[in-house]
Amino acid sequence: SSRFGRPDRELTHTAYTFDEAAQVAEHLHRDLQIDRAMYVLAGWIHRGYDNQHPDILPAAPECGGTEKLADCAKRVKACGFLFGLHDNYQDMYPDAPSWGEQWLNKGRDGKSRKGGNWAGGQAWQVCAIKQVELAQRPQNLPEVRKLFGPTIYFIDTTFAWGLVTCEDPSHPMTRSDDLRWKARLCDVAKEHFGLFGSEEGREWAVPHADYLEGLLSHKAGADRPERPRRSGGGEVIPLFSLIYGDCVSLYTHQGDRATPSRPQYILDHILYAENPVYHFGPHLYFKQPDAGRLPITVEVTDFKQVGPRKFQATYRWKATGEVKQDYYCFVHFTHPKGKEGREHIAFQDDHALPRPSSAWKPGEVVADGPRTVEVPAKFGGNVEWLIGLTGAGGRAELTGLTSANGRHHLGTLRLEGDRVSFTPPTRRADPRVFARADRGWAQGLNETDRFIKNTYEVTSWLNRLTAETPMTDHKFLTADHSAEYSAFGDVRIWVNYGENLPLRFAEREVEPVALPEHGFLVLSPTFVAFHATRFGGVTYEPSALFTARSLDGRPIGDSQRVRIYHGFGDPRVRLGGKEFQVEREAVVSLGR
Repeated sequence: SSRFGRPDRELTHTAYTFDEAAQVAEHLHRDLQIDRAMYVLAGWIHRGYDNQHPDILPAAPECGGTEKLADCAKRVKACGFLFGLHDNYQDMYPDAPSWGEQWLNKGRDGKSRKGGNWAGGQAWQVCAIKQVELAQRPQNLPEVRKLFGPTIYFIDTTFAWGLVTCEDPSHPMTRSDDLRWKARLCDVAKEHFGLFGSEEGREWAVPHADYLEGLLSHKAGADRPERPRRSGGGEVIPLFSLIYGDCVSLYTHQGDRATPSRPQYILDHILYAENPVYHFGPHLYFKQPDAGRLPITVEVTDFKQVGPRKFQATYRWKATGEVKQDYYCFVHFTHPKGKEGREHIAFQDDHALPRPSSAWKPGEVVADGPRTVEVPAKFGGNVEWLIGLTGAGGRAELTGLTSANGRHHLGTLRLEGDRVSFTPPTRRADPRVFARADRGWAQGLNETDRFIKNTYEVTSWLNRLTAETPMTDHKFLTADHSAEYSAFGDVRIWVNYGENLPLRFAEREVEPVALPEHGFLVLSPTFVAFHATRFGGVTYEPSALFTARSLDGRPIGDSQRVRIYHGFGDPRVRLGGKEFQVEREAVVSLGR
């Protein structure tokens, strides 16, 4: 349920029933042969996501209730997956049955401190001392363990807030006390469920958590147009992985997920040897028609400044195939000063299309404009220009542009005083390359499953190799930082974000390698993976993805059993001086 500052209304959205969530897990395990996953359900509590905390039970009736959640937990664990639940003890909502000022954190003025304004409306901060008390109530963590038996647990916001004091005379607290009680909350969860994670991360949290959700978004989230990679001239340096990489796993925020249109997100996870958080749509996505990309392209034409901070432009739409429904156009201009909770939107130019899109014929070009836009005075420097179409199924993926969350990057506005200029995006390689499956394992599956399978075969096995090893080296390989290198002991990784030329190099174990845009190479004694245009003396056109894993623990060159996975492209691969042709997967011998 959602209010978001509107106490007079309540909207309910059910993305999955508990039975559907279990079916998705079973599909991933059975049809994609995924044997390990961390499967965490959010929004399961009685009134849904971010509602009525800390009163979490019974489970949401709209999703099937407590009995169906217990069945879901059993089925997910039967797949070999970690089963987790999302909870929160820092935020309390006034409509919660347990609501009371006695739980809340107080300032020096004796007033209770507000939290954020979320789906359940205005939240209030609970004192860390009382958070532990609430979590330990019989109807909270003990009952959750009894009913559902989670093997991992997520308590939101614990690490996201800085350390604070509490001035309530009934439970006064220094910042040092806040640290100790928050750490105790983590430990209580671990005592109940074994594994634990929370939002963002702190150094003090490392001994008390098994994963930190959100820290990796500072790297992987930089592919979003509203968060450009080098915004303000900065670069992300992996200090946390270099120091604590063998202690705790890093993930992106739950709202910052892997989709087929985000290749940089995948490269970031390969570079850091971490596991992605996948987006796969509501309900039984794998039984729905594969929407793929809408056969529509768009670009900006006839841009001109027509006044101080004011410009005109025309959108040139082209139908490259049949368009079966009508869409509405939304245009977002984003800026670091834009509203963070609203995708950094600074201002907008949403509008209806000139003609219903269902009437567009294949090959037809539709001029949309000129549109006049005035940039508000408070936004200067670079403003990113994003466009999208929304219809009955939500935001659509268009053809030919880099996108994130259904928003497609048209280019960048530059504001210098009252002057407005426009730079279109550089035309680059297909961003959905990791969803390819031509002649590969996932050929014939829907786009989401192709993407999940290809990337899982790289990141999961890479993470298993390195989870207990810190990052031991990191380098920028080019002056523009468009290629990077990392190492975890004897596991070495190269990634090419590819803003300029293909990355070419040679290593002792392999013949010269060429990595295209979105290319990568992983070399280790027992695991090799690549997306390349040249590897092992074989040239691939346009590119190919393979992994090779020793099944007997010997180095690949000496192994009698090497499992080769072929994601896409030319099925030829050369390893240890031998060439194989692998359409999907094969177990081969390289040892002599």
